Amino acid sequence: MKKYFKKQLKTLCYVVSLCSAYAVFNVGIAVLLQYVVDLAAGRDMVRFVRAMLAAGAYIIIFAGIYYAYGKTVNKLSNSMIADLRNDLFSGILKKDYESYVTYDTAAYISTVVNDINLLESAYIAPCIRIMENSIMFVLTVILLLRYGGLIIIWLTFILCLMMVLPQMVGKIMQNKQNRFSAQLSSFTRVLSDYLSGYEVIHTANIENTIIHKFRNENTLLFLRKNDRDKMRSLSDSVACLLSAFMQFSIIFTGVFSIMQGKMTIGILTALLQLCNMFTMPVSAIMQDLSEIKSAKPVLEKIDRFMESAKEKEVCSIREIRTISMKNVSFKYPSQKENTLEIEDLQIHCGKKYLIAGKSGCGKSTLLKLLAGYFKEYEGQILFDGADLKQTDDRSIYQKTAIIHQNVFLFNASLIDNITLWQEYQEQDLENALRISGVDQFADIGNKGRALHVGENGKELSGGQRQRIAIARALIQKKEILILDEGISSIDRQTGNDIENRILNIPGLTIINVSHDLQENFLNQYDEILFMQNGKIAEAGPYQELMSKKGAFQRYITS
Repeated sequence: MKKYFKKQLKTLCYVVSLCSAYAVFNVGIAVLLQYVVDLAAGRDMVRFVRAMLAAGAYIIIFAGIYYAYGKTVNKLSNSMIADLRNDLFSGILKKDYESYVTYDTAAYISTVVNDINLLESAYIAPCIRIMENSIMFVLTVILLLRYGGLIIIWLTFILCLMMVLPQMVGKIMQNKQNRFSAQLSSFTRVLSDYLSGYEVIHTANIENTIIHKFRNENTLLFLRKNDRDKMRSLSDSVACLLSAFMQFSIIFTGVFSIMQGKMTIGILTALLQLCNMFTMPVSAIMQDLSEIKSAKPVLEKIDRFMESAKEKEVCSIREIRTISMKNVSFKYPSQKENTLEIEDLQIHCGKKYLIAGKSGCGKSTLLKLLAGYFKEYEGQILFDGADLKQTDDRSIYQKTAIIHQNVFLFNASLIDNITLWQEYQEQDLENALRISGVDQFADIGNKGRALHVGENGKELSGGQRQRIAIARALIQKKEILILDEGISSIDRQTGNDIENRILNIPGLTIINVSHDLQENFLNQYDEILFMQNGKIAEAGPYQELMSKKGAFQRYITS
């Protein structure tokens, strides 16, 4: 967090200056009270009226300084939070795929929204208050020296008692804060899950069940927060008790001194004011330090989310001619057995490949490995001889486009979802719309630009969403197009037209996973890879595989 304070150094300097002025005026109230009370006791009406007018002007100036100070503190805090949130979001998006999918979306949302807000109240605000109270304490000590050292000795004794408590409850507070933060993250994750599953909940008529489960989560959140707040209240109550004991001891001592003629009423009033300014800042500082300590797990979580992939020697790929897989095996972290085992596979750029096989045989996993999504595998995946593990992901993404069966669309216009807010020639856009079939329900004119697709394209059909994804890939003119059931939601006639147009794009490498195997298209693919149990059982042109009368022939004719 230090770098965010440094980043706002100019505003921080303003805060320190205004904080110092605020502290001086705040401590100065004690001197002002002493003067006014002594004038009242001396029945000097003329000087008393003058003092009251001066006090009025003093208060107005003090209020102005306080307003400027509070306004500047808010600006500093809000700027730091905005910078931190920007860096956190950038860090999340720049993670590699494997690191990103370690956490679910709700966990990221909870951190960007809830934990950042928690950090503002549990770290930034306490840091500013510590600075404010430290200045206040120093000025108070200087002023108290005017009234004798015994007062400071007694106040220091009371202060030591008040400092013991935060040390005792600090670890307990941190533990309860950790539990509250974890429950808040769980609550956000559950809330996101239930709201995303609205359609399933509604159609399955399980609203009452989900409401009951939500109430249980909400009750746990209440209990965790209440548990933390009870400990905080206990700490504050004991500190308040000690503070009251200190004040009464000063009052009794001061009244006794007044009765002996050794102190004026004005001095006693000033001492009472200064006593609060002596003990309360230190007590507040100790509580704020405990608050900052309790925020440590939140900071660590944010650091993990902002952490990028480890720096390593990487190479960029300028041109892809071949992609090869040699003795590659891969399994997901939650699985014990390999999902994929590929002994030898050669992809020659410019050719068309079709991957076929039953559901669960590893087709999608193979595509994700070829697209560079995963790096934790055994064996070698080579792009023109360059090891994928040592290759810059961005250089692969610049040359490959992958279209999934479930297409994600931004809550923006149709054209923005195709161009992804990049500038393209109108001719290129028209060509992408034509090949993908988007031009059948939209155009690049005002109608197309004004057409808003809604949250994740809810205003469109599944087939329309897939056509937009195809247009999105084509307009970028990638060298390799990977389709994972990329036209499965499009009606057969339209899908056939789109597939035919894509297959006839010269120089484009196509790696297509499809269950809709039609003979007139199968002949257009240079090679068919038939998969079984995570392995490539057979590979070759369509006619060759059919003549073998092996696993592929049995699969397609069954």
